[in-house]
Amino acid sequence: MIDGHKIWTSYSDVADWCLLLARTDPDAPKHKGLSAFAVPMHQPGIEQRPLRMINGITNEFGQVRFDGARVPAANMIGSPGEGWRLAMTS
Repeated sequence: MIDGHKIWTSYSDVADWCLLLARTDPDAPKHKGLSAFAVPMHQPGIEQRPLRMINGITNEFGQVRFDGARVPAANMIGSPGEGWRLAMTS
């Protein structure tokens, strides 16, 4: 289950999927306890809100709130705890 939020998400208002780094090992050092997941955006527990930029554009970036959203373990990208490494190489 996913709870929390992700801010400055590019085109979250039209996205079918979201790349999410989530803490899966709370006892691991900061960057080692993260795993990466492909999360389907059109499911219960996910709400997208636009962020208004100074020029008035509201569709380029959004804030995504996760409230009990679910992601299957099969949607993990890479191995558990390797999310930060994936983020730094992509």
